[in-house]
Amino acid sequence: MSTTQDPNQQAKKDIRNKKRREQYAKDPTYQKEVRASNRTQYRARVGVAPRSCAGNIATLASFGQVREVILGRKKEQRLTLTVQEFATAIEYHRWVLYRWHSRGQFPKPTILLEGHKKGASGSYVYTLPQATRLITTLAAHQAAKMHFQQTDTATIEQLNADMKGEI
Repeated sequence: MSTTQDPNQQAKKDIRNKKRREQYAKDPTYQKEVRASNRTQYRARVGVAPRSCAGNIATLASFGQVREVILGRKKEQRLTLTVQEFATAIEYHRWVLYRWHSRGQFPKPTILLEGHKKGASGSYVYTLPQATRLITTLAAHQAAKMHFQQTDTATIEQLNADMKGEI
């Protein structure tokens, strides 16, 4: 049994694929449809469940601890998350989060822990409101894309804006 195609069938296939490539190059809506379809087919074929931290938003407080932090010139007790705790909440390893920090892809925590020196490793944390906004933005990104890359500028800008809200 031969698997080669009839030359007429091959010619029709080549014309159809050429039209698809042209449409893909010109039509952003078609690009999104194709990417979504490819993503769905890949996940079904490989058995990869899409990563989603959305389920952890409601239980985010259980990942952190109440710690004494310095806000401005005063000390307060706040529910906070370290980089390790936040990485666990978004279902990534902490090294991935540190890599994102070094690339400017993800905002570093800005709240200083009491008793720690400025700039020292492990001396900064995310507050619960900050972490909630960050995880919400990241969950929305994960729903649309499989990976988080440096080229995802809209998401990166939103993550940085999330750090400027309520502390």
